[in-house]
Amino acid sequence: MDDRSDLSGRSIPVLRITSMASAEHARAGKRVLPESIMFELCVGGELVGCWTATPQDMGLQPHELFKKVADRFPRTTHAIERCFQTFDWIGDRRVDAVRHSLPFTSLPLRIRRGLSSALSENRPEEGAEDVELWLEFADSTGLMPLVGWERILRTVTAQPVLRLPYSRVPLIVNNSRLEIAFCCTAPATDSRPSVKELRELAEKIVSSARAAAHCELHVFADRFYYEELKKQIPDNLPIHVYDPLKAAVSFDAPGAHPWRRWMVDELKGRAIDVFHTVAPARFSGQDEAFLIVARLPAISEISRDSPVPVRFVSAYEHAQFCAQFGAWATVFTSFGSADERTATAAVADGVARCRPGVVALHDSAADLFLSGVADLYRFLSEGAKKAPRNDALSVYCNPKRLAAKETTTDPFWAGILTAEVPEQLETTEEVPEWLAAAHRILESSAMLYLEPSASDSKDQASREGARDALRFVSATLAKLGKTREDIL
Repeated sequence: MDDRSDLSGRSIPVLRITSMASAEHARAGKRVLPESIMFELCVGGELVGCWTATPQDMGLQPHELFKKVADRFPRTTHAIERCFQTFDWIGDRRVDAVRHSLPFTSLPLRIRRGLSSALSENRPEEGAEDVELWLEFADSTGLMPLVGWERILRTVTAQPVLRLPYSRVPLIVNNSRLEIAFCCTAPATDSRPSVKELRELAEKIVSSARAAAHCELHVFADRFYYEELKKQIPDNLPIHVYDPLKAAVSFDAPGAHPWRRWMVDELKGRAIDVFHTVAPARFSGQDEAFLIVARLPAISEISRDSPVPVRFVSAYEHAQFCAQFGAWATVFTSFGSADERTATAAVADGVARCRPGVVALHDSAADLFLSGVADLYRFLSEGAKKAPRNDALSVYCNPKRLAAKETTTDPFWAGILTAEVPEQLETTEEVPEWLAAAHRILESSAMLYLEPSASDSKDQASREGARDALRFVSATLAKLGKTREDIL
């Protein structure tokens, strides 16, 4: 087992969750309902407990799921059943769009008792009640990261439950200054969040990031939301709502990205720290999840027969989009039906697999009073002080972020980062977009070329070559950063 309990320099409990699928499905890379689920608890790198359950033990019955769909649409029951039989979706237990609800309600009693006992017996002495329980998902776990384990584990432990990132690359962030991009789009969907809900969400974000010496929220909403949001948000708050009609871009140009150009024009070269997205999500026929955004932010829905043209954004595309603005944290607010919220969870998990950084999923259906948003942004602005403890949140982050004393001289970056680069990023002044974005590229490159993995076939010479290249880029950034005022 890969020992990840020493990521923070301290002993942490890690619950590794692995789904056991057939070899055929594992090779095909399909998201399937698992044949069994394994739970392994490690503390300080030592295995202290192991349990196995089936989906039936946890309340997940494939045929019952199909029955719920059939009951909801009685007139189309036979047509749905024929489709399921034709494509063998029931036979191989493949997950289709109408069956992406994962009604795991709790762990079996024997696992709850065993896990609770193991956590109590192996709890560190200092600050025992505040030690986090970390979840780790294997690459082949398929649907497991989409489950709300934070809610399920609340019956087992009162500890905060966080998720280990898929990358060990440590981030260099600036908590004292938070620039937040809040992007809202709901093109032709039946389950749009209301303007009132978005306004309350925006106000809760800025009121909860009080630990930051400077916090500004930049709202980029499509035309469906813009006018009402502009009216409802008070002028005395550090919230800027930008007009989508001012988005100037040649839509006929190859590869034109209206949202990117609009945001660049309005931000005027400043970097974004947190990228918060409120957009619907859907699963494709190949079980890949996509965000759905209005292709042009200035176009509104004219009628039911003239819907807004949309763009389907993959997790990788969204991760790259956020990195271009220098964002070190990516947040998603899910809304709508259980299928839509599960698709958003799949996009968030995909982003966490693509690049280093904090990735958070906020489930609006489980956060009636926005306490989850408050906990999340207190955590993002305070860093090491307190981990979020809320059923509406799923947070991927490096345990080093919660270390007693954060340091910019992490051993991982020894011999790579020039000392000036962290100093330039951690300044209390405005950080330019190009500098923050370049560092996000350094982190992603380190994840790709330097991070060790079980399947790593790179030889030592290749790794040293990559290290030299990153060292050269870091030195170049340091030189450019010294003259950034002249460049800007």
